[in-house]
Amino acid sequence: MDTKLFKAFTPFINHATEAVTLDVLNDALAEYDTRDPEGTEWRHMGFAEVSLNEFAIDVQGAATLCCVQLNERILPGAVQREKILERVVSIAEREGRKVGKKEWAQVRDEVAQEVLPKAFIRRKLIPIMFVGDNVLIFTTSAKV
Repeated sequence: MDTKLFKAFTPFINHATEAVTLDVLNDALAEYDTRDPEGTEWRHMGFAEVSLNEFAIDVQGAATLCCVQLNERILPGAVQREKILERVVSIAEREGRKVGKKEWAQVRDEVAQEVLPKAFIRRKLIPIMFVGDNVLIFTTSAKV
């Protein structure tokens, strides 16, 4: 793993009353394994393997490291606008009227659902480290 990922982090306090062993954590995280978003999903988040078949590893006895992987579909605005305009022009020519806001929004949603399964998927790994009672999430974004 690249060390530049550890430049910024968001700390949290873990209020769990009992300590979790590495084996229990590995089994628990394996249930929430990462996968690609399905046809109508924009994104999916799950735990990724840090090393071969291990979702959590011990860092020299001082901490436990695991990774969350965010898989989200990338749908460029230019592609969406092009498809929307094609449909709107088609409706306007066929029915001889302008397309209203509600119908435009409906066409936009239909186009997004049609093009979404073909969109590229961007994968982002977010390291998480458990150090004593602290949980460090190595990201600067609060959106995650």
